[in-house]
Amino acid sequence: RELIVSRNKDIIEYLDEAEHNLLRELEVEIIYPLKVMNHISGTLLVGEKCDGTRFSKEEILLLSLLFD
Repeated sequence: RELIVSRNKDIIEYLDEAEHNLLRELEVEIIYPLKVMNHISGTLLVGEKCDGTRFSKEEILLLSLLFD
């Protein structure tokens, strides 16, 4: 399941300072785990949208379909 950074600030607080800095520097908005046989094998980091708007439910669903 995706983690939307702007909507889950409390979860992001568990990361260490280096991870916080990386997410901020890359302007990450969505963190999506890549799973192979129910094991996380990687992570996709999706940046903010160019127009500055939030991702809609439909856009997140599309990304989930693509990443799965």
